[in-house]
Amino acid sequence: AGAASAVVQLAADKQALMIRTAQAYCDVLSALDQLRTSEAEEQALATQLEQTRQRYEVGLVSINDVYETQAAYDSRVAERIGARVNVGIRLEALTILTGKSHRRIAPLKADFVARYPKPNDKQAWIEGAKKGNLSLQVSHLAAEAATFQYRSARANRFPQLNGTVSYDHTDADRSGTNASDTDTETRTLGIELSIPLYSGGSLSARQRQAAQSQVEAQERLLLAQRNTIQRTRSLFLEVTTDIAQINARKQAIISSESALRATQAGYEAGTRDIVDVVDAQRNLFQAQRNYFNELYDYIINTLELKQVAGSLAEDDLQELDSWLQASRALPSHE
Repeated sequence: AGAASAVVQLAADKQALMIRTAQAYCDVLSALDQLRTSEAEEQALATQLEQTRQRYEVGLVSINDVYETQAAYDSRVAERIGARVNVGIRLEALTILTGKSHRRIAPLKADFVARYPKPNDKQAWIEGAKKGNLSLQVSHLAAEAATFQYRSARANRFPQLNGTVSYDHTDADRSGTNASDTDTETRTLGIELSIPLYSGGSLSARQRQAAQSQVEAQERLLLAQRNTIQRTRSLFLEVTTDIAQINARKQAIISSESALRATQAGYEAGTRDIVDVVDAQRNLFQAQRNYFNELYDYIINTLELKQVAGSLAEDDLQELDSWLQASRALPSHE
């Protein structure tokens, strides 16, 4: 049981490595997306600041508009610096995991499609996890080993019967006047009964310890079963929710772009002020950040759903790899 548990634990560790690798890679992609949106927002505010200054010089806006745009621009500069540093931090984490530095990275394709789990049935995933979850299998084998250990501890108090059989044959041929041949056969049959009565309480102590270890293993198994079911149910709901939120985030980006154009037009017409424009820009870029975050959450949750069901394999990473673009050079994060 212990040997079988080690084999299953190795398979579970391999799956965990796949998840850590995918998570580290998606963290890098997410950091790069955050950096790109921060740079785009900074550039947009730089253009807005220049236009506001020009409008102030001809008397179309007040100095307050210039100050407010400058403050928003300075804030985005600080965010862009932080985003660049975060890229370096995520790359270092990926380097530690893979054992090599990375100068290029392959981002997701723009036409990446979030698909519902197959089968799209929560109960089917739960039943599959009960049978295939590797951590649950390890708990099963640990409980089985604890049962064997308890039986072994109980057997230490049982009577022990040993039987022995021996046979000896001696044939001596002597020479001389009074010599005579000697032929001897010896057969021995023995039975020994050993009853362990008392050994300083060690036998009872080991038996009680093994009994409690068995109870602990059974309780751990029960907890693992409950956690597996709860985790499977939660991940299935998270994946299906992620798909709906991804579609909503896409629509939010479109709506934010329309709102920004309308706000800019109102600003040009004098019906909106610069604060409205800055807020509309911030809403647009925040919508883009939310979309990227939701996208990578969906990827990791999908892989974790397969992991909890025990079906995660290298083919799943190969499928994810097929959705990556050609690698690109990474920006400097110094």
